[in-house]
Amino acid sequence: MGGLVLKRALTIVRNRSSGFNLSKSSAGLVFFATPHRGSDAAKLAAMGSDLMKVLQLGKSTTKSAHELKEFSASVQDIHTNFIDISRQYQVLSFSELKGYPGIGLVVDDYSSHMEIDTERYKIGIAATHTDICRFPSDSNGNYMMVIDMLQMFVRQLMVDPDNDMAGESFNTIKATLPYRIPSKDTRDSRSAHSRDFSWQDSSKKTGASESITSASIGINSLSDEPWKSNHISTTPKTQLTNRLPYFFEQGFCFRDEELKMISDHFRDEKFKIPAFGIYGEGGVGKTQIALRHIYSQSQETQTYKAIFWFQADTEDKLANDCDAITIQLGLQEKRSSLEEARRLFNLWLQDTSDWLLVFDNVEDMSMVAPYWPTSISSRGYIIVTSRNPQIARAPLTLSRGVESFSIVDGTKMLLSELSSYTQDEEIVASEITTKLGALPLAIHHLACFARDRQISLSEVLKLYEEEEGMVLLDTISLFDPDSIPTHLIEHFKTPKAVLISSALGNRGLHSKAMSNLYSRSLVRKKGSRTSHILSIHRLIQSAVRRRWTDRQRMSAFSKAAFCIEQVYPRQVKGQSMAEMYSECATYNSHMLSIHEYFCRNKDQLVPTVEYAEILAHCGWYYYERAQLSTSMEILRTAEQICLRLLEGKMNPTLGLVYNNISCIYSARRQRKENMEYIRLAIRHREASISRDDPEIQQLGISYMNYANVLQSRSVMQLEEAETYYMKALEIRENCPGATPEGLELTLNAIGSFKFIAGDLKGSQPYIERAIALHSQLKVDTTFTLHTLYVWGDIQWAIGMRHDGYQTQLRCLEGMKRLEGEYHWMTGVSYHKVGCFAHMLGKESEAIKNLRAALQTFRGVDCAPGFVPRTCLVLGKVLVEKGQRLDDTDIITEGEGLKQEGSDLAFAITGRRDNMETTRDFDELVARSYR
Repeated sequence: MGGLVLKRALTIVRNRSSGFNLSKSSAGLVFFATPHRGSDAAKLAAMGSDLMKVLQLGKSTTKSAHELKEFSASVQDIHTNFIDISRQYQVLSFSELKGYPGIGLVVDDYSSHMEIDTERYKIGIAATHTDICRFPSDSNGNYMMVIDMLQMFVRQLMVDPDNDMAGESFNTIKATLPYRIPSKDTRDSRSAHSRDFSWQDSSKKTGASESITSASIGINSLSDEPWKSNHISTTPKTQLTNRLPYFFEQGFCFRDEELKMISDHFRDEKFKIPAFGIYGEGGVGKTQIALRHIYSQSQETQTYKAIFWFQADTEDKLANDCDAITIQLGLQEKRSSLEEARRLFNLWLQDTSDWLLVFDNVEDMSMVAPYWPTSISSRGYIIVTSRNPQIARAPLTLSRGVESFSIVDGTKMLLSELSSYTQDEEIVASEITTKLGALPLAIHHLACFARDRQISLSEVLKLYEEEEGMVLLDTISLFDPDSIPTHLIEHFKTPKAVLISSALGNRGLHSKAMSNLYSRSLVRKKGSRTSHILSIHRLIQSAVRRRWTDRQRMSAFSKAAFCIEQVYPRQVKGQSMAEMYSECATYNSHMLSIHEYFCRNKDQLVPTVEYAEILAHCGWYYYERAQLSTSMEILRTAEQICLRLLEGKMNPTLGLVYNNISCIYSARRQRKENMEYIRLAIRHREASISRDDPEIQQLGISYMNYANVLQSRSVMQLEEAETYYMKALEIRENCPGATPEGLELTLNAIGSFKFIAGDLKGSQPYIERAIALHSQLKVDTTFTLHTLYVWGDIQWAIGMRHDGYQTQLRCLEGMKRLEGEYHWMTGVSYHKVGCFAHMLGKESEAIKNLRAALQTFRGVDCAPGFVPRTCLVLGKVLVEKGQRLDDTDIITEGEGLKQEGSDLAFAITGRRDNMETTRDFDELVARSYR
């Protein structure tokens, strides 16, 4: 209760106008298992009762116990009042991880954390409530971890620029510390194998926890826009990394040889960036070996300045982790393109030494290649874990395969973690170990459950085998393990769900089944008790999958596919999914996890057309996000499923799949394949969708896409193209299911077609109609922004130059909001604005935007003509400026860009013509839609 007293005291002092101001003399607060809050008064009262029990006071009637029961609302009031003043303090909260027999945790995870913005760290201690502040010796692991965290916490307070403590107060506290606090311009000068930080006394060792939780990764940018800087310098700023998975230290054993190999290899000076691979079947403990290496660094000869943990099983997760890291490092203020985040991160790695990268659960080394350091100017270390033994080659410098424990060793591990056991339990332990596939951490998990609940192994086995709980566990085991929305497995209003599984469709049975899984810690909630996000440990997930028979595998897949089919967003009548991007992102990792499992086991699984349809929508999302390889992989699976199930029948789902595949071929400029798949889409949609069905709008999309190909330069069948455009427009205007978004898209396509063909007068009415529809649309999409782009060109062409320029500026701002600063379509807008600015005499604006366009095109995968076109235009503008100012440096830069553009243009056209006009420049870029 001391934490409650402190919070109340600070609240009272804050309201006093005289006397010693405790609040202004305090910068940080540390709480040990303080009951900050409860779900209700009864919860807090029960917590007080449990506290009295563990203090062996029984049914105590002491004042403190009575008050906590009688006035539990006051405890919540203390917390509520403290929230109002909490912003001036940085908070470190420790929570208990060990419970008592018959009681469990006294102060649970929810109660011990305040969940306020300034609560920097939330650390669990492997101790009971009464032992959380009592340590047997200064060599105790809990003691060392707490001291390390306190030291790091204080150091951060002293270097925090937002800290209000200054002057005498700062110096007074600073003088009492057993280590030096760095000034803001201190440079971290540790060598590759230094064990202590530069601001510590030479005799002061760095603790193990600090090796895990701190990273000297502050950024001192050379630009007001650090994400655009080409050079990055570092200054030490200790930060906590919260990306590490949970390490089960108590149950870790039998991996000393692997750990020694990693440490020895990382000491080998022969390699500038030693990269160690750990491979083996799912669940054998590869991740835990990497974590153990990190946690043991206080006892090794090197300490890492920064530790970056990448979840590397999908491209999405790699990209998201890289984005988050660059934002954390201050390299960018918000998420930008994938290419730009990778570029900035790679520059940081080049300028910094003594970092550790961990790529966990790598499926294919080609996925991590874009994040692999490309320079050896600095010393760093890499660990890769994978199920794939083929990773054991370059760029890894050493690899090691690991295997599951034998049943005998697994049984020994399980029994060794129990305080006592009977002879009968030895047999049960072997049976449990077998069911768990002898996976080390799954065994540890079950041992903790039995020990904490004070139940026998026979009771554990009985609970483990309860049917409905196992049905849900089987289903969850096919999702991505990290963030599973609870509504993904809650379908109480869907009649079909009860037929699939009563645990999915019946609220009561679902609740009972989930309670069983929670009680056994097979799944857990992320965050507070009221969280709607679940997670399951990968080792448990792997153990569940390994026990499946063919029938169980099919059942689990059917249920997981059903769940994702109920929630994944659909592309509506061929329109953009931009409005649903965030919703798609919630489910994409689960969609990809199920898809990956299906591809690995498709000979044993029987999918449905409904599953193929939801894959088609997911594939379209990735197409819109320009992740064409992922999109094609998903759509190919959908195509194979349809061909397998439909046996030649015409079907709208297959028409959707073919349409979406054709769009990928269009983006890749594979005209032959593009036309082939559009024709297939039209054939299936004409045969399977009637004109009174709202889905007929999908056929209108295919007509429009086919027209797009027909009018392209490689085909140039303009009359037939116009015929199909008009067929698409007729469906948009006269058939059910039409939407403003769909009509806008078709009008845009027709207007663009006519404008490109030189029919300015014919183009204008269609684009004006499309623009008029924008007020009815909820969000900007690439389609609506393309309409703006064409409208700006038309305004310019009819003499409304100022209006055209303003329209292109609006288009550019829209592209930056939608796709980010570093996307090739944003680059196109930069180029157009730069060209218009030049012709309007806005020289500075022209150069600024053309430079931005060139930087974008150099950094992304785009059509080959974009870079030479912008080089030639920017070179021309710079030469004109240099000649006007008589500045040879500017002229030299301009001539260099023109020469580069000319060389690249020659590779495309085979000509060395003197390109000077806008028409010459635009000839380099193939026209494309979307």
